Amino acid sequence: MARIYITTPPETRFWRHVNKDGPTPPLHPELGKCWLWVGSLDPAGYGHFWDGIRLTYAHRFAFGETFKGIEVSHLCEVENCVRRSHLAARTHQENVRYGNGIVAQKAKQTHCKRGHLFDEANTYIQMRGISAMRQCKKCNQLRSHRSIVVIDV
Repeated sequence: MARIYITTPPETRFWRHVNKDGPTPPLHPELGKCWLWVGSLDPAGYGHFWDGIRLTYAHRFAFGETFKGIEVSHLCEVENCVRRSHLAARTHQENVRYGNGIVAQKAKQTHCKRGHLFDEANTYIQMRGISAMRQCKKCNQLRSHRSIVVIDV
């Protein structure tokens, strides 16, 4: 005799694990309250959900389908938030630059550490593999002049 399983749809199971009365995100209060995933979390604080086929991130399930190479980014910067209006589809590069990590901080800099403006005329882009690094042309000139040693005989 065949077994008959009655399964609850993934959407119904998903919303059972969401607290829609979450806090207002401290970095972006204009977005309104977060909807927090209260199911299982990974060590980084991102929610996990079994969609019936595979284990997926809760915020990705809440957002819906995306194209290959597109990530779901938290506009509120709260890792376990699943509110659709707090999520955006971005490339990996856009996602990294939006956050508060080292790459994002460097990308937001408008001046070098000595105060020279990072503009088209004063910026040199040095490629390192697949990544790029900005360098100040004025600082490079100052370094090259200091390395020249003049000896009077």
